[in-house]
Amino acid sequence: MKTEKEITLESHAGFVAAKRRLQELQSDLSGAEAEQRTIERRISEARSRSGIEAEAEGLLTGASEPGVNQGDEQELGRVRHRLAVLSAAIRQQGEIVGNEQRKASLIVCDGLRDEYEKLVRNIALAMIGLGKAALSERHFRDDLEGAGIKWYLPVMGFGAIGDPRLYETKITMYLIAAIVLGCVSRSEVPQDWLDAPRGWGCYLDRAIKEREATQPAAATPVSQRPQSAAKADGRAHV
Repeated sequence: MKTEKEITLESHAGFVAAKRRLQELQSDLSGAEAEQRTIERRISEARSRSGIEAEAEGLLTGASEPGVNQGDEQELGRVRHRLAVLSAAIRQQGEIVGNEQRKASLIVCDGLRDEYEKLVRNIALAMIGLGKAALSERHFRDDLEGAGIKWYLPVMGFGAIGDPRLYETKITMYLIAAIVLGCVSRSEVPQDWLDAPRGWGCYLDRAIKEREATQPAAATPVSQRPQSAAKADGRAHV
């Protein structure tokens, strides 16, 4: 991901410590699993031996099965218990890592808010331009049809974005979100897209009120920040 700042969670001590502890537990689990496989292999090999020799060895060692060392059985039980404890600890530590990742990510994202909102502004302005161009193309075809001229040219309208004058089209829903976020201003949208009866200005007003009611007062929207303020921290204003 390309940004104007280095993106990393490694500078957040809580996340780094939690992640390191999780890696240690996972390493311990791998070691215990390897130990379990070794003991199980010894027991399996012992069980595969048969006859008088195996029974005699069992009699001498006190194994519960002929040929199986009782110490191996006890050790296997201990290792299996440790595996269960480590697995539970890893699950719990994974939750801790997730919590620390969320806290660190919130800090990182807050520091990148201005940069991201400028990207959204670029998209929104491009959509406004695309909407204007798409309507011009549609008006061109409508004018010819109104004059009784049959259409013999390729139809190259961009209907995928929807009519920017209507609510709930793709372009309109994006622009409403961008305006509510403060990335573009209402005045940058053609007024006839907002005006009733067909426009979506009333829906925009409602969305703005809902955000104001649920969110604390935000910083100056990126669409209203002066050029000089954007340059003060070494970033170009979009």
